[in-house]
Amino acid sequence: MQRIRGRRLRRNRSRMIGAAAITVTLSVATAVTAIAVPSDPADPATPVAQVAGTSPGGNVFANQTLPQSKLVPGSASAQRYIYWTSGAGNNAQMSSATMYVPKGAVPDAGWPVVAVAHSAAGLTDQCTPSLGSQPDRNFMSQLLSRGYAVVVSDYAGLGTNGNYGYRDGMVEARNIVDAVRSAGDVGAKLSPKWAVVGQSSGAAAALTTARYAPAWQGSTLNFRGAVASGVPAYTEDTISNLGPSFPPIALPPAITTDILYSLVGLRTTRPAAAVDSYLTPVGQSWLTKAETMCAPDLQRAVASLNLNTLFNKPLAPLRSILASYYALPSTGFDRPVMLQQGLLDTDVVLPYALTYANAASTANGQVSLRTYPANHQDTIVTGMPDTTNFLATVLR
Repeated sequence: MQRIRGRRLRRNRSRMIGAAAITVTLSVATAVTAIAVPSDPADPATPVAQVAGTSPGGNVFANQTLPQSKLVPGSASAQRYIYWTSGAGNNAQMSSATMYVPKGAVPDAGWPVVAVAHSAAGLTDQCTPSLGSQPDRNFMSQLLSRGYAVVVSDYAGLGTNGNYGYRDGMVEARNIVDAVRSAGDVGAKLSPKWAVVGQSSGAAAALTTARYAPAWQGSTLNFRGAVASGVPAYTEDTISNLGPSFPPIALPPAITTDILYSLVGLRTTRPAAAVDSYLTPVGQSWLTKAETMCAPDLQRAVASLNLNTLFNKPLAPLRSILASYYALPSTGFDRPVMLQQGLLDTDVVLPYALTYANAASTANGQVSLRTYPANHQDTIVTGMPDTTNFLATVLR
């Protein structure tokens, strides 16, 4: 790790009508019969301290050149760097990030940047994307092949000191903006123009980034737009309807994994929620597992888990705290945002994703929706032509 300022960082640890789409929609809706359709899709209340002004972060603390074995296909070089940003409570904290530089001649204006808001990796340092296998590696390779520098924040507390609040959208958005602000200081000529893309939990982070980046980015950057694929909308409604009377059925593993990680994140960053008081011994055990298992392993482990066994009382009293933590912005976008949704997607609650898309696109002329006859993982592949056309337009 290269020293910066004489110090060395010590790591702590559209439309488709068909029987298949209808069947999947009904099956997902049945799996969440206890969940009501959200009645208020407006923006959550956001602390003024987290909205006003630009972020104090964006200063590089240390960086290192990654070896060839760690490069994403399509990249000529990469830097892993540690930078200052904001964590829970808007407190100064460090995060790590990786910048991948594409092959070829550098454009006169520098490489345009696409920030990838990574999907669920896990909560422990061993799951840190920049230290292992990037969960969105194939998608990143596609972006690099099209001439974009790719910046991926690990998010504060994942692979660095401090707490990591999974799905804490305001924090993750701050981390992404600051990662892009600091990327130009680690060895590549970058254009000020940048966009953000994300899938699944990364889609939620990308949307919050799109909402606040124009205010946070400072004078050296020019945010241009966002792509969000497979949005996990209204998580606050999903979780607040859980409890011992929840239907005794196993939800899709990706949804259960997201819920477990989310509860750990809530417990970590919102002590007032008293998450532990809602848990049975079984629930305590599963949150402990979620703290230590990376996403692929946890998804396999929860395949037959019934969520009603985790709780000793309904989580409904947590609704307001959950809303402030998880709710996605649906208004206030002043740059183009493209939502992508697979109609065979069971990794998010499909009716919620479509409800959110309708609310956001109705409220904002900047928001558009593309749908595909695809599952969660295939949507980002099927939607790649739309993604690349969108990025080529906004970053030109």
